[in-house]
Amino acid sequence: RRYNNNMNSESSSGVSSDIMNSSADAVSAADEQILTVKRSNKSGDLKPSCLTMCPLKEIEKRQECNEISVLEQLHPQVFPSKFTLKDTCVKKFRRSAADVDLSVNDEVRNPVTIERSMAFLEEWIMDRDRQGVDPRSGNVLDSLDVYQFMWDRTRMLRKDLLLQNIPSMTKHSKTTTTLDDLNIAIRVHERITRWHVLCEHQLSHLDDWAQQTSQNVVEMGQCLKSLNMLYDQRRRMVEAGAKSRQKASSSHGCKSAKVHGAPPVDYDGRSLDNSGSRNCIVGNGASDGTIEPEMRGLYILLMFHQNTDFKNFLMTLPYDLHKTVEVKLAIEAVISLRHRDYAKFFKMLRSRCGYIYSCVLFKHVNTMRKTALQIMSKIYGRVPNEYPLERLTRLLCFNDDDETITQLKHYSIPYNENTRKVEFEHSTFSVPDKKIATRKMAVIELKVTRPRLYICRGGCETVMGVKRKLMQIPSS
Repeated sequence: RRYNNNMNSESSSGVSSDIMNSSADAVSAADEQILTVKRSNKSGDLKPSCLTMCPLKEIEKRQECNEISVLEQLHPQVFPSKFTLKDTCVKKFRRSAADVDLSVNDEVRNPVTIERSMAFLEEWIMDRDRQGVDPRSGNVLDSLDVYQFMWDRTRMLRKDLLLQNIPSMTKHSKTTTTLDDLNIAIRVHERITRWHVLCEHQLSHLDDWAQQTSQNVVEMGQCLKSLNMLYDQRRRMVEAGAKSRQKASSSHGCKSAKVHGAPPVDYDGRSLDNSGSRNCIVGNGASDGTIEPEMRGLYILLMFHQNTDFKNFLMTLPYDLHKTVEVKLAIEAVISLRHRDYAKFFKMLRSRCGYIYSCVLFKHVNTMRKTALQIMSKIYGRVPNEYPLERLTRLLCFNDDDETITQLKHYSIPYNENTRKVEFEHSTFSVPDKKIATRKMAVIELKVTRPRLYICRGGCETVMGVKRKLMQIPSS
């Protein structure tokens, strides 16, 4: 009974259905993954030898075709003078095809280079839209342009890992993957996943984001599915006696603990803390630098609409993960959504969920607000009753009273301007055809005062009040 599907129709069109339905994007991604694996299996023992973020042949070809992205172009005010295109270009995404062989040794990056590429994207690219005017373009870079660049390059990071059969697609397949390479793959996938998650909230105010969110959610789902396989593969390897040779002082590909360039500024003009503390890589004290419970919890939040898959996932989840605060919180959030318990949902969003979980739950906010107003109209409308506007603003986590009034008008609920009370007894609750615009939530953004680099590396709490022990980047 805890997992019965009694959500209303609008809630079922949220983030989870975007991932799990048979959309064209999801199908093409799955087909492409299968084709990539078949190609990598046919290629024999692939020995990736590319030690630069982008193969040299690709850099030359892109120079000839004038396809060097603005974000990769050299400029003395952006990159150090000693940098060349080998230091700034990152391998572009290429689709698998029957007539295209991507399994070329000197064009596939090894796991260490892949992690270094991810660190470069964190330190130099992902906050460029929040650092003022870019001298290469003469204006402030568009957030969607930065997102599209990150989307393309991170897809290719995952593709290069898949070409090396990481993760292994079957439980009993023979693999030469070491435990250290597997940990690198997990860290890269975790950091990419957090990027897609934070974008769901940070870019939600953009007019064109509605066209990108489905694509973003599909990529997020693919990352989490790969992570599930990677975690399971690592557990099998550890049980078989595999040991890590990685030094505890490893930097996990990172060269800096802060974003290079001008200090990033948040959407509301608030300066972000880019102090560069070296304690910014998550690890819970372990040298592998990964957090399995957080990602398992994210997967629960994203796929709970699929009853059969959801139950199977919970039944096969290792017992030690069921006891973690991250998984417990994710299941509790799912129960509040299933039971339409809006009071508990918004209380969790306000004071219990960390930044990453809040960004995922943000996809359900409009639905839960509609549910709350519908229930309150029915309950409080039976007798003469006035509900304080300020109380409703706090209850449903609106940014201000004006946003609350806008929602009330949208659902035809009267509001008395003189008494500043909501008159539910005169409500004729109705849902118009036009959907209400989504606004960023201050209650979410105020949970983090650091750049995206810090978020992607796992510096934010998953559960409010549960501090993480962060690892240090060794001084270079």
